[in-house]
Amino acid sequence: MFGFRRRRRDPAPIPVSGRASVLLQALDALEPPVDTPRRYHETDSGRIPDEVFKDIAAIVGKTDWRIHKCISIIETANDAISAETQAPLARQEAHYARRGRPQWGRNHPVYKRMATWKNPSTQAARRKAYDEFYGYEPLLTVQCHSETFAQIMGKWIVSESSDDIPTFMFSQPDAYRKEIETLDGQVRVYRHFVMNTPALWGAMRFLSSSISGDTVRDPAGFKKAVHQIASNYNGPNYKVNDWDNKLIRGLLRHGIRTSG
Repeated sequence: MFGFRRRRRDPAPIPVSGRASVLLQALDALEPPVDTPRRYHETDSGRIPDEVFKDIAAIVGKTDWRIHKCISIIETANDAISAETQAPLARQEAHYARRGRPQWGRNHPVYKRMATWKNPSTQAARRKAYDEFYGYEPLLTVQCHSETFAQIMGKWIVSESSDDIPTFMFSQPDAYRKEIETLDGQVRVYRHFVMNTPALWGAMRFLSSSISGDTVRDPAGFKKAVHQIASNYNGPNYKVNDWDNKLIRGLLRHGIRTSG
């Protein structure tokens, strides 16, 4: 009113407890100097049988089962459980941690580390960091990690707000972690994610409708649907990641033909 501005005060430093100090030291020993780039695969490990994807397609409805299998191949080489850790394959998405709401506050050193975390190359190191973060920030930890054979981010599955159910599947992080310990649980999570993401589900159905038998009868519709799936599943950088072309190549390898 009088032209005076309130001086902004720097937030008070948050003391690091003994437990947090030990945690940060453990993370320092794990963190590599350079982030491990995400790998989008084109090889099929064969660890998840085709029958699983056919069951998914039957329940999701009006979708070709090969779409779901190709997504699994692209994201995890068609794998569900790490042979190294016997736990779900995981990758932390620090960009979401930076947008999340930490219960300990944005100035807490553990949160700051989470928001700048660089994924180690091994699943064992990633899982150890996951468990360490989970001890402080359970909800944010599961929300900012991609897990399951389809690498779905927990932010789409877990929410503490009861108003978000049934769009979200779980209100408790522990229940979500228990669910994805098995392939059956991961399939349930994937189905829920697809059927509660209208743009993605619609694009999958649109793509399937462009295919008659094993032949693409509507090439323009096929191409448009591929881009819609890629955009909704992988995000705005899908072309940088070549995600759309990998989906096309995967479908072609699984018997879909572009001409009679």
